[in-house]
Amino acid sequence: MGVKEILNRWDECGLKSLKNFSLNQHYTVLFDDEEGGGFSYLFEQFDLDKDQLVQSTNPEIQTLFEQIDEDMEEVSYLIEDFIINYLFKHINDENEIKNEIDDVRDRIRGIYLSSHTHFEQIKSIVEEENNEEVQNIH
Repeated sequence: MGVKEILNRWDECGLKSLKNFSLNQHYTVLFDDEEGGGFSYLFEQFDLDKDQLVQSTNPEIQTLFEQIDEDMEEVSYLIEDFIINYLFKHINDENEIKNEIDDVRDRIRGIYLSSHTHFEQIKSIVEEENNEEVQNIH
Protein backbone atom coordinates (compact mmCIF):
# COMPACT_ATOMS: atom_id res chain seq x y z
CA MET A 1 0.00 0.00 0.00
CA GLY A 2 1.42 3.36 -1.02
CA VAL A 3 1.57 6.55 0.98
CA LYS A 4 -1.40 7.99 -0.92
CA GLU A 5 -3.56 4.97 -0.05
CA ILE A 6 -2.46 5.10 3.58
CA LEU A 7 -3.29 8.81 3.82
CA ASN A 8 -6.68 8.25 2.18
CA ARG A 9 -7.40 5.46 4.65
CA TRP A 10 -6.46 7.70 7.56
CA ASP A 11 -8.84 10.32 6.24
CA GLU A 12 -11.66 7.79 5.78
CA CYS A 13 -11.14 6.24 9.21
CA GLY A 14 -10.60 9.47 11.15
CA LEU A 15 -13.17 11.77 12.73
CA LYS A 16 -15.23 11.73 9.54
CA SER A 17 -15.94 8.05 10.15
CA LEU A 18 -17.59 8.66 13.52
CA LYS A 19 -20.95 9.32 11.87
CA ASN A 20 -20.85 5.64 10.82
CA PHE A 21 -19.55 4.26 14.13
CA SER A 22 -21.96 1.73 15.53
CA LEU A 23 -22.15 -1.19 17.92
CA ASN A 24 -25.37 -2.44 16.30
CA GLN A 25 -23.83 -5.77 15.34
CA HIS A 26 -22.58 -6.24 18.92
CA TYR A 27 -25.49 -4.96 21.01
CA THR A 28 -25.89 -8.11 23.12
CA VAL A 29 -22.20 -8.49 24.02
CA LEU A 30 -22.56 -7.23 27.58
CA PHE A 31 -25.39 -9.67 28.24
CA ASP A 32 -23.49 -12.65 26.83
CA ASP A 33 -21.73 -15.17 29.06
CA GLU A 34 -18.01 -14.39 29.18
CA GLU A 35 -17.20 -18.08 29.56
CA GLY A 36 -18.72 -19.00 26.22
CA GLY A 37 -22.11 -20.24 27.38
CA GLY A 38 -24.02 -17.69 25.36
CA PHE A 39 -27.30 -16.65 26.90
CA SER A 40 -28.15 -19.99 28.49
CA TYR A 41 -27.26 -18.64 31.93
CA LEU A 42 -30.23 -16.27 31.73
CA PHE A 43 -32.65 -19.13 31.26
CA GLU A 44 -30.90 -21.23 33.91
CA GLN A 45 -30.90 -18.34 36.39
CA PHE A 46 -34.67 -18.01 36.11
CA ASP A 47 -35.29 -21.75 35.62
CA LEU A 48 -36.87 -21.13 32.21
CA ASP A 49 -37.12 -23.63 29.37
CA LYS A 50 -35.85 -21.82 26.29
CA ASP A 51 -37.70 -24.16 23.93
CA GLN A 52 -40.97 -23.53 25.77
CA LEU A 53 -40.42 -19.78 25.41
CA VAL A 54 -39.58 -20.06 21.72
CA GLN A 55 -42.81 -21.98 21.14
CA SER A 56 -44.93 -19.71 23.33
CA THR A 57 -47.74 -17.81 21.66
CA ASN A 58 -48.33 -15.67 24.73
CA PRO A 59 -48.20 -12.01 23.65
CA GLU A 60 -47.03 -10.93 27.13
CA ILE A 61 -43.94 -13.10 26.82
CA GLN A 62 -43.27 -11.73 23.33
CA THR A 63 -43.62 -8.15 24.61
CA LEU A 64 -41.28 -8.79 27.54
CA PHE A 65 -38.65 -10.28 25.23
CA GLU A 66 -38.96 -7.23 22.98
CA GLN A 67 -38.39 -5.02 26.04
CA ILE A 68 -35.32 -7.05 27.03
CA ASP A 69 -34.02 -6.71 23.47
CA GLU A 70 -34.59 -2.95 23.63
CA ASP A 71 -32.72 -2.87 26.96
CA MET A 72 -29.77 -4.62 25.31
CA GLU A 73 -29.82 -2.12 22.45
CA GLU A 74 -29.99 0.78 24.91
CA VAL A 75 -26.83 -0.46 26.64
CA SER A 76 -24.99 -0.51 23.33
CA TYR A 77 -26.22 3.02 22.51
CA LEU A 78 -24.98 4.30 25.89
CA ILE A 79 -21.55 2.77 25.31
CA GLU A 80 -21.46 3.94 21.70
CA ASP A 81 -22.30 7.48 22.79
CA PHE A 82 -19.64 7.37 25.51
CA ILE A 83 -16.99 6.14 23.07
CA ILE A 84 -17.80 8.82 20.51
CA ASN A 85 -18.18 11.72 22.93
CA TYR A 86 -15.47 10.89 25.47
CA LEU A 87 -12.95 8.39 24.14
CA PHE A 88 -12.67 9.66 20.58
CA LYS A 89 -12.67 13.32 21.58
CA HIS A 90 -9.83 15.18 23.20
CA ILE A 91 -11.25 15.69 26.70
CA ASN A 92 -8.59 17.02 29.03
CA ASP A 93 -10.68 17.00 32.21
CA GLU A 94 -10.18 13.59 33.83
CA ASN A 95 -12.94 14.30 36.35
CA GLU A 96 -15.43 14.87 33.54
CA ILE A 97 -14.53 11.49 32.05
CA LYS A 98 -14.71 9.76 35.44
CA ASN A 99 -18.10 11.33 36.13
CA GLU A 100 -19.37 10.22 32.74
CA ILE A 101 -18.09 6.68 33.32
CA ASP A 102 -19.95 6.60 36.65
CA ASP A 103 -23.10 7.94 34.99
CA VAL A 104 -22.97 5.39 32.17
CA ARG A 105 -22.27 2.59 34.66
CA ASP A 106 -25.28 3.63 36.77
CA ARG A 107 -27.53 3.81 33.72
CA ILE A 108 -26.38 0.36 32.57
CA ARG A 109 -27.07 -1.06 36.05
CA GLY A 110 -30.59 0.34 35.82
CA ILE A 111 -31.07 -1.31 32.44
CA TYR A 112 -29.76 -4.65 33.79
CA LEU A 113 -32.25 -4.39 36.65
CA SER A 114 -35.01 -3.67 34.16
CA SER A 115 -34.08 -6.77 32.16
CA HIS A 116 -33.91 -8.82 35.34
CA THR A 117 -37.43 -7.66 36.23
CA HIS A 118 -38.65 -8.61 32.74
CA PHE A 119 -37.22 -12.12 33.18
CA GLU A 120 -38.92 -12.39 36.57
CA GLN A 121 -42.19 -11.40 34.90
CA ILE A 122 -41.66 -14.03 32.21
CA LYS A 123 -40.99 -16.60 34.93
CA SER A 124 -44.26 -15.68 36.67
CA ILE A 125 -46.24 -15.97 33.42
CA VAL A 126 -44.71 -19.36 32.62
CA GLU A 127 -45.41 -20.65 36.14
CA GLU A 128 -49.00 -19.44 35.88
CA GLU A 129 -49.41 -21.12 32.49
CA ASN A 130 -47.89 -24.36 33.81
CA ASN A 131 -50.20 -24.31 36.85
CA GLU A 132 -53.21 -23.82 34.59
CA GLU A 133 -52.13 -26.78 32.45
CA VAL A 134 -51.82 -28.97 35.54
CA GLN A 135 -55.27 -27.88 36.76
CA ASN A 136 -56.78 -28.60 33.35
CA ILE A 137 -55.38 -32.14 33.48
CA HIS A 138 -57.16 -32.85 36.78
